[in-house]
Amino acid sequence: STIAVLEFNPRILSNLWIMLCRKRLGRPTILWGHGLSRRLNSPSWVKTIKKWMASESDALIFYSDKGKQDFGSLGIPSEKLFVAYNSIDVQGIGHIAIPPFSRRLHILFIGRLVIEKKIELLLEGFASALPQLPAETKLNIIGDGPHRLNLVAYAKELGCLHRINFIGEITDERLLSQYFSQCLLSVYPSAIGLAAIHSLAYGVPILVAKNEPHGPEVEALIEGRNCEYFSANDANDLAKKMVDLLNQPQKLSSLGQAGREDVTAKYSLEQMANIFVKVFDTVEQSHFNR
Repeated sequence: STIAVLEFNPRILSNLWIMLCRKRLGRPTILWGHGLSRRLNSPSWVKTIKKWMASESDALIFYSDKGKQDFGSLGIPSEKLFVAYNSIDVQGIGHIAIPPFSRRLHILFIGRLVIEKKIELLLEGFASALPQLPAETKLNIIGDGPHRLNLVAYAKELGCLHRINFIGEITDERLLSQYFSQCLLSVYPSAIGLAAIHSLAYGVPILVAKNEPHGPEVEALIEGRNCEYFSANDANDLAKKMVDLLNQPQKLSSLGQAGREDVTAKYSLEQMANIFVKVFDTVEQSHFNR
């Protein structure tokens, strides 16, 4: 039988209908996605339906170990649970020549310029830290969005616009590599996702807000090894942590090296694909033996 892979999202009603139809026809279905929601406002019915979907599927592939643990604790058999760590082309980045840390100067943010990213908080922290940062250090903001003009105006109001480069959206990895290679540190004042893997692949350590609804990729971040945290929504703590880190170039270098080693060992498109092949083989064999 043909194996279907569906997004593990109970809000997609067509997927529920497809699952029911395939179950009646005896055709195998794999679900792929997150585990249980970490959002505080996530309704309880989502967990109930996800548990039902998991029990009715032939296998589940999660982005993270936490997703697998979630459903193991709900009584879903472990032989149905797999993890394909969500990744980008880490190996491709590894082939790009990256200059040593001693030649890096700047701080980086990369993402959509929208209110949810809390970039105002980053600007406030950067403005507060400026008197204690090296004169050549700038904040490179890569990305675009509807909030850009407001952010430029706010940076001007804070008196730090001259130390910020609003670069715009870049999708070409070769161009992106030029900016990553200039940066000592990436900062994320809100939830982080694949950007964690992206930054660590370049050997750029991360300063990220605590207690945000981070994506599953946050599992790659290990405090004191490849990242540091600051208190959520606290511009003063963000400024303090930025200054502390930029005054410890050797520590930044160690964090960056560890980060690159971590993502190279665990994250890659090839490893994701291999898990999918393994799951397909397992499901196919299971149906063949029925």
